[in-house]
Amino acid sequence: MKNTLIAFTLIGVSAAHASSCGDVAFGVYNLANDLVCSGPGLVAGASNTTINLNGHSIKCIGNGSQGSCQQTIAGGGGGGAVGIQSTIYNHVVVNGPGTVSGFAAGISLSNGYAHAINNVLVTGPSGGKIGTNDKNSVYGIKLYALECQAGVDVTGLPVDALQTQIINNEVSNQTSGMWIYQSGCITASGNKIHNNTGAKGGLGIVLVNSRRVNLYTNTVDNNGANIAQDGGILLLGPSTTHNVLYGNTTNYNCGYGIWGLDGQNGNNVISNHSRFNGQSTTDGLCAVPPPGQYTDLASFSQGSGNSWNPNNQCRTQSGQIPVGVCNPGE
Repeated sequence: MKNTLIAFTLIGVSAAHASSCGDVAFGVYNLANDLVCSGPGLVAGASNTTINLNGHSIKCIGNGSQGSCQQTIAGGGGGGAVGIQSTIYNHVVVNGPGTVSGFAAGISLSNGYAHAINNVLVTGPSGGKIGTNDKNSVYGIKLYALECQAGVDVTGLPVDALQTQIINNEVSNQTSGMWIYQSGCITASGNKIHNNTGAKGGLGIVLVNSRRVNLYTNTVDNNGANIAQDGGILLLGPSTTHNVLYGNTTNYNCGYGIWGLDGQNGNNVISNHSRFNGQSTTDGLCAVPPPGQYTDLASFSQGSGNSWNPNNQCRTQSGQIPVGVCNPGE
């Protein structure tokens, strides 16, 4: 394996030789073999790049959590190593099946529009019990500054059309499963986000100052640690607006199930199933919280225009959730 911190290889559709850590991909890149890296995995080198994992794995080993490149409280890790990364391009697609494991960020897409991640397992070493879990600021799927690109729909009407699609992935053993920051026009559907926790708590899916994000039918279970503002799905910040959460399942998170914080406004939370959050200790992985500290739905310091629909199925609520949205025994 070559020194990935020094050399990068350009690999495109015509590649016929072995894949290497640090390859810069363009066109259609087909991963030819498993990779074990001590730094970056694959880097998109152009717009309209498709990376096919073809059932292979990309793994990072280093001085981080349990021998991985995942960052620790003490500062160990792989220097922020990313498994698959795009920084300035449009329409970068990552297709599974395949596994990305042990990186500080598994798949990171920043800037541009109309990206896609499909059917990929993003994971790492398990978190361990409270008091032994050293992970800190580790991201499974990290989306930053993604744009809404004006387009035209089938009726000819202009719309913010070209959505980034995050479909049918599985993310586990990070501190944040899916982190969406200052981004727009994203649909995440059918993803399984579970067992994401760290020394300072953990989160399943987080929207930070992001808009026009659709979270549909994701399963977000067993995230968090009952030690911070952690848990399942979080809407955070005054620019987190015009997002739709529909049909998601957020059960047995160690923390809140679905909650908003710090001025989120104009969001719709509809027909989600959220139960038993804050009650689970996940076989000793989570602290035992005081009774009632966490609830299935919660909203604190929210802005205006949020819709917490009574058709959500939940048992406990707190903060500014309208009376009667959740009901005991529901």
